[in-house]
Amino acid sequence: MRPALTSRRPLASTAARLLALSTLVVACAGDDSGGSEATSESSSASTTDTTSTTATTDATTDATTDATTTSSTDATSTSSTDTTSTTSTTSTSESTSTTDTTTSDTDPGIECDALPPAPIPAEPVTMVFDGSEDLAFDGLGHLAGKSGDGVVLVDAADAVTPLASPVPKAYGLRYTVGGDLVVALPNDGKLLSITPGGQISDLLTGLQGPNGVFPDLGGAIWVTEFSGSRVIRRNPDATVDVIVSGGEATSANGVVYDSKRALLFYTNYSSGRVARVPIDDQGQPGAPSMVTMIPGSPDGIILDACGNLYAVNQGGSELYRVLLDDAGAALGPAELLTTLPTNVANPQFGRGDGFDPMSLYLAGNPGVVYRVPVGVPGIEIP
Repeated sequence: MRPALTSRRPLASTAARLLALSTLVVACAGDDSGGSEATSESSSASTTDTTSTTATTDATTDATTDATTTSSTDATSTSSTDTTSTTSTTSTSESTSTTDTTTSDTDPGIECDALPPAPIPAEPVTMVFDGSEDLAFDGLGHLAGKSGDGVVLVDAADAVTPLASPVPKAYGLRYTVGGDLVVALPNDGKLLSITPGGQISDLLTGLQGPNGVFPDLGGAIWVTEFSGSRVIRRNPDATVDVIVSGGEATSANGVVYDSKRALLFYTNYSSGRVARVPIDDQGQPGAPSMVTMIPGSPDGIILDACGNLYAVNQGGSELYRVLLDDAGAALGPAELLTTLPTNVANPQFGRGDGFDPMSLYLAGNPGVVYRVPVGVPGIEIP
């Protein structure tokens, strides 16, 4: 169970550290030269060498990738954890039936044609995390992230509440429609599930370097396997479908599913590519194709309510925006919005009391969380 202890960082200490970082942010706003060096870690059994070491990564932008090559929808699948489940290569329509309601079509207050121009200044909002490549909003006024040997929750006033421990090195973190937190463990090759009460259990095992996770509103969880060169989907019935595998999924990293357009987007970290895969009404994937190139090493991605994509160049601590049409094709090259003074890997739109829904919050291994006001909310997520 989650301890009831709640701690608050001394205001004087936090204010001084945030003031120092605010000075760095002002100095770096609009700087196209790239971010500072990130914390390095070495691990042969995970994606650490390529996803958390930015100072030594030579990310190639091999534009010769054949984006129209039909990927193998390998029937190889992975079993669920608590009980041995039958692996299936036929998806259930349940996982893709939910439509996204947070869009410009249903909310006239969203100004899709009046997005703020670059550069957009960023501000640090908290420094309580460390070793957390990702972050997740529970929608109840808390931001979840890795700290020390566990996962903690922090509110907008910087009050910290332990959630669960021990939790080893973690990459992707996202909440499911049921309220549990999914955590990708690259070294252990599995996904954990953490209940709101702090109970930890295995959700999916036998993976190769699980990295990005994206639970959708239908109960499915989309996962990238960085070391396994796969993008998979864990369905609500615990069966697993391979969406992309092989060369098209090399160093697969960030992932997001757009239920409105029935498109899966993911990044290829080593080649600098963002790709999309159409998903039909039976849940079956089509051929992947390239959306755009992101300079450096694209890591985490997210979509806004207007259907545009945001990607983090983890190698340069940069946030990019890509305007997309109704088919998910890029309307132009990726636009650099801001460069952060410390390493970041993943973006998430604010949710819950005290957090701005019109801003992106970005975090990386060093632990600082930044806010970037992008003028539009994100797609609906659990």
